[in-house]
Amino acid sequence: MILLYLLDASTLLLAPAIKIALFLRLLDQRPASRRAWAMFFGVWLIGVVDGITIESVPSYFIDLPFEIFELILLVLTQVKGKKVKQAVSAALIIGILGLLEDIIVNIISCWSFAETLVASLWIDLLVLLAGFMLAWPLLPKIRKYISDVRYQTNCLFLLSYLYVSTIFAYVVGMQVKKMSVGLAILLGILAVQGIYAVLSFSLSIKNQTALLNEAEERHLQAQNRQLYESNQQLKSYAASLEQDEDRLRRFKHDYRNILSSLKLAAAQNDSQQLLEKLNEYSRENFDEHALAKFQDVNHIHDDLLKSIVITKLSKIYDQGIPYRFSCQKDIDHLPLVSEMEKMDLVRVIGISFDNAIEASSGLKDARIEAMFYQENGDFEFVIKNKTDNIPSPRIFEPGYTSKAQHAGLGLSNALEIVNKYAGQMIVDIDTTGNDFTFSLMVLKEGEK
Repeated sequence: MILLYLLDASTLLLAPAIKIALFLRLLDQRPASRRAWAMFFGVWLIGVVDGITIESVPSYFIDLPFEIFELILLVLTQVKGKKVKQAVSAALIIGILGLLEDIIVNIISCWSFAETLVASLWIDLLVLLAGFMLAWPLLPKIRKYISDVRYQTNCLFLLSYLYVSTIFAYVVGMQVKKMSVGLAILLGILAVQGIYAVLSFSLSIKNQTALLNEAEERHLQAQNRQLYESNQQLKSYAASLEQDEDRLRRFKHDYRNILSSLKLAAAQNDSQQLLEKLNEYSRENFDEHALAKFQDVNHIHDDLLKSIVITKLSKIYDQGIPYRFSCQKDIDHLPLVSEMEKMDLVRVIGISFDNAIEASSGLKDARIEAMFYQENGDFEFVIKNKTDNIPSPRIFEPGYTSKAQHAGLGLSNALEIVNKYAGQMIVDIDTTGNDFTFSLMVLKEGEK
């Protein structure tokens, strides 16, 4: 008699505790506050009451509502956290395991050796412990899918489907007290259906992962190409500085000779010969466009801003578009706080450069002029380009473009970014004559 009570009490007390333990393992956490401990104790207490009620009135019409109520309470323990979807999936898994244990216990109880009450209690306890030991090491693998935002929704649908199917199998399995061929076939069909659903989900996850990996690889390749191009442009900038330095060194070396020639020519009154020599020397030693390729870039002391300017000036130079960049005062500190704000500013500048380059492509009298200016902490950027048509007032509308085969999203994206900093970033557009001028003023904090 004592063994009977011990077995009954062990199953009664362990069942809800095991459900809570498995649920927490699926969430990879433990109760972190007294409130959490109190809520899980409430879940355990409801589970004990459920077990007592089922023993008194054995009916799945009472058991199922209690099971669902327990799962709802488990999910409610995570309402204030950020794992609601994961908690619902975890609760459904716990519910499926609980129903499967009841089905297995009922099927085993149909056999002749389980006819006594002690044998039935032993079966209950052993199935409970076996289910716990089998599920415990597998749950971390399952957790990977129910916690990953890429798979959460699919997991939720799959588990909901499996839970409903398991409820149907539970209702059918609990109605009979003797195993029959028809019941075995029906349960087998339900089991095959569940296995098929899991395999289909696994295949879907595998294909999705392959697609994501492929997309990530393409993204990394694009990043590598961009880094390579940026590196090449920085090398071009460094090489240009070295060439300027070499030219300056040669000029200093030749300076005395030039002065001597000037003195000699002046003495002989042969100015025409002197001019020809100077022109020849200039042609051989100076390339005006190459020397001005990165003019004034050295005054920009913000790496992010300098990088975008070097990138865009290299692009303009490579396309053979005449241009002039001016930054006569040092740009030391941008009037922005966070790196994200700086990134937004750089995006606007990059978009305006791209717009000017696209408008200048194929234009006979193309020319781009850009300027950075900073005073009293405020930052100003102006870029002007020639255009063959007067821009429409719709230039800031998403999708509008006056260029063939162009998406027309650049300036609308720039305006969207500027609107995030209303009062701090101010844009002005001037379309006087055939010039398109984009002006951006960034005010320091406190001047909004």
